[in-house]
Amino acid sequence: MKVIEVLKGREYSLSEIIEYYYKVIETEVTIDIEGNMDSRLVYGIQIDKILIKKDGQQITDSEKVEIISCNLEFVREICRTFHKQLVSPFHLIDILEDNISASFRINSKIRFKEKV
Repeated sequence: MKVIEVLKGREYSLSEIIEYYYKVIETEVTIDIEGNMDSRLVYGIQIDKILIKKDGQQITDSEKVEIISCNLEFVREICRTFHKQLVSPFHLIDILEDNISASFRINSKIRFKEKV
């Protein structure tokens, strides 16, 4: 796994600071296509949250989805949206599912075929 891009966000309250790190990650996967092994780069997102309490104590939380798409720009756009909205790791999976589902509905050229 390789980190391609990192965006940082921060929230403040009277008793704590919350820092978010939004990372676009790259992973190489090997796919067997009709007996031929093919290597592809796939992209995902990792969100790290660091809660810094007034007394200095830090609590971290992290979540990642390593394989979202082979399209780097698509994954970058999702990551930028998460950064703008300060999405927490806890909500990563649900929001990702909504974003990807919406994208597939918009792009009517995408078709999935089941092998018979």
